[in-house]
Amino acid sequence: MAKWVYSFGDGKAEGRAEMRNLLGGKGANLAEMSSLGLPVPPGFVVTTDAYADALAALPGAVAPQLDHAVTAPEELGRLLESAPVAAAVVDAIAAGYRALGAELVAVRSSATVTSRARGWPSESA
Repeated sequence: MAKWVYSFGDGKAEGRAEMRNLLGGKGANLAEMSSLGLPVPPGFVVTTDAYADALAALPGAVAPQLDHAVTAPEELGRLLESAPVAAAVVDAIAAGYRALGAELVAVRSSATVTSRARGWPSESA
Protein backbone atom coordinates (compact mmCIF):
# COMPACT_ATOMS: atom_id res chain seq x y z
CA MET A 1 0.00 0.00 0.00
CA ALA A 2 1.35 3.41 -0.96
CA LYS A 3 2.17 6.02 1.66
CA TRP A 4 0.61 9.32 0.61
CA VAL A 5 1.47 11.58 3.57
CA TYR A 6 4.74 12.04 5.50
CA SER A 7 4.72 13.99 8.79
CA PHE A 8 7.41 16.13 10.39
CA GLY A 9 7.93 18.45 13.36
CA ASP A 10 8.85 18.44 17.04
CA GLY A 11 12.19 16.75 16.33
CA LYS A 12 10.69 13.84 14.37
CA ALA A 13 10.19 13.18 10.69
CA GLU A 14 9.05 10.34 8.50
CA GLY A 15 10.98 11.71 5.53
CA ARG A 16 14.59 12.62 4.80
CA ALA A 17 16.44 15.06 2.55
CA GLU A 18 17.16 12.22 0.10
CA MET A 19 13.41 11.86 -0.55
CA ARG A 20 13.28 15.10 -2.57
CA ASN A 21 11.57 13.52 -5.59
CA LEU A 22 8.79 12.08 -3.41
CA LEU A 23 8.37 14.93 -0.90
CA GLY A 24 9.41 17.90 -3.00
CA GLY A 25 12.35 20.07 -2.08
CA LYS A 26 10.63 22.03 0.66
CA GLY A 27 8.99 18.96 2.22
CA ALA A 28 12.26 17.01 2.23
CA ASN A 29 14.12 19.96 3.73
CA LEU A 30 11.50 20.48 6.46
CA ALA A 31 11.70 16.78 7.34
CA GLU A 32 15.50 16.92 7.46
CA MET A 33 15.55 20.07 9.59
CA SER A 34 13.08 18.50 12.01
CA SER A 35 15.20 15.34 12.23
CA LEU A 36 18.19 17.52 13.09
CA GLY A 37 16.25 19.06 15.98
CA LEU A 38 15.77 22.48 14.41
CA PRO A 39 12.53 24.25 15.38
CA VAL A 40 10.04 23.16 12.72
CA PRO A 41 6.32 23.42 13.41
CA PRO A 42 4.43 20.13 13.03
CA GLY A 43 3.14 19.47 9.54
CA PHE A 44 2.89 16.95 6.75
CA VAL A 45 3.62 16.61 3.07
CA VAL A 46 1.35 15.04 0.47
CA THR A 47 3.62 13.06 -1.85
CA THR A 48 4.28 13.73 -5.49
CA ASP A 49 2.97 10.20 -6.10
CA ALA A 50 -0.46 11.33 -4.90
CA TYR A 51 -0.36 14.18 -7.41
CA ALA A 52 0.84 11.88 -10.20
CA ASP A 53 -1.96 9.41 -9.49
CA ALA A 54 -4.54 12.19 -9.72
CA LEU A 55 -3.08 13.32 -13.04
CA ALA A 56 -3.06 9.74 -14.34
CA ALA A 57 -6.81 9.55 -13.68
CA LEU A 58 -7.48 12.45 -16.05
CA PRO A 59 -8.57 11.75 -19.61
CA GLY A 60 -5.99 12.34 -22.35
CA ALA A 61 -2.36 13.27 -22.06
CA VAL A 62 -1.84 15.85 -19.32
CA ALA A 63 1.90 16.51 -19.72
CA PRO A 64 1.54 18.55 -22.93
CA GLN A 65 -1.16 20.60 -21.24
CA LEU A 66 1.13 21.32 -18.28
CA ASP A 67 3.61 22.90 -20.68
CA HIS A 68 0.70 24.89 -22.16
CA ALA A 69 -0.26 26.12 -18.65
CA VAL A 70 1.82 29.25 -18.95
CA THR A 71 -0.29 30.51 -21.84
CA ALA A 72 -3.66 29.01 -20.80
CA PRO A 73 -3.70 28.67 -17.00
CA GLU A 74 -7.50 28.81 -16.72
CA GLU A 75 -7.87 25.83 -19.06
CA LEU A 76 -5.35 23.80 -17.10
CA GLY A 77 -6.97 24.85 -13.81
CA ARG A 78 -10.32 23.47 -14.96
CA LEU A 79 -8.66 20.24 -16.00
CA LEU A 80 -6.84 19.80 -12.68
CA GLU A 81 -9.94 20.67 -10.65
CA SER A 82 -11.72 17.80 -12.37
CA ALA A 83 -9.03 15.29 -11.33
CA PRO A 84 -10.44 12.68 -8.97
CA VAL A 85 -8.47 12.26 -5.77
CA ALA A 86 -8.29 8.66 -4.57
CA ALA A 87 -10.18 7.94 -1.35
CA ALA A 88 -6.96 6.59 0.21
CA VAL A 89 -5.23 9.93 -0.44
CA VAL A 90 -8.17 11.89 1.01
CA ASP A 91 -8.13 9.64 4.08
CA ALA A 92 -4.36 10.07 4.52
CA ILE A 93 -4.62 13.88 4.27
CA ALA A 94 -7.51 13.91 6.79
CA ALA A 95 -5.50 11.73 9.18
CA GLY A 96 -2.47 14.03 8.82
CA TYR A 97 -4.65 17.04 9.59
CA ARG A 98 -6.21 15.38 12.63
CA ALA A 99 -2.75 14.39 13.90
CA LEU A 100 -1.74 18.06 13.97
CA GLY A 101 -4.41 18.67 16.61
CA ALA A 102 -5.00 22.21 15.39
CA GLU A 103 -8.14 23.80 14.06
CA LEU A 104 -6.27 26.28 11.86
CA VAL A 105 -3.30 25.29 9.73
CA ALA A 106 -1.17 26.86 7.02
CA VAL A 107 -1.23 25.27 3.59
CA ARG A 108 1.63 25.61 1.14
CA SER A 109 1.37 24.31 -2.37
CA SER A 110 4.30 23.69 -4.68
CA ALA A 111 3.90 24.70 -8.28
CA THR A 112 6.60 23.34 -10.55
CA VAL A 113 4.81 24.84 -13.55
CA THR A 114 5.22 28.30 -12.05
CA SER A 115 8.89 27.61 -11.36
CA ARG A 116 9.48 26.47 -14.94
CA ALA A 117 7.69 29.54 -16.30
CA ARG A 118 10.12 31.72 -14.36
CA GLY A 119 13.10 29.75 -15.67
CA TRP A 120 13.88 28.18 -12.28
CA PRO A 121 14.98 24.54 -12.18
CA SER A 122 12.35 22.06 -11.03
CA GLU A 123 12.78 20.58 -7.57
CA SER A 124 13.56 17.19 -9.08
CA ALA A 125 16.56 18.61 -10.96
